[in-house]
Amino acid sequence: MGKGKNTVAAAAAAIKRDTARNPAPSPDQTQGALADRHVRQNTPDSLYGDDSATDNQEGTDA
Repeated sequence: MGKGKNTVAAAAAAIKRDTARNPAPSPDQTQGALADRHVRQNTPDSLYGDDSATDNQEGTDA
């Protein structure tokens, strides 16, 4: 077996070990976070309360 194949096999084994202990969240658990991120990126900061905590300054597009 070549060095590359050993590396791939070791990586696959490590992934299998890690996911056995910490299974990936189901899609229905993550969809809300994705939707919330999209809504927050496309909503003015003023709707979320105090703007003083953000780095946005007058006249910038950040």
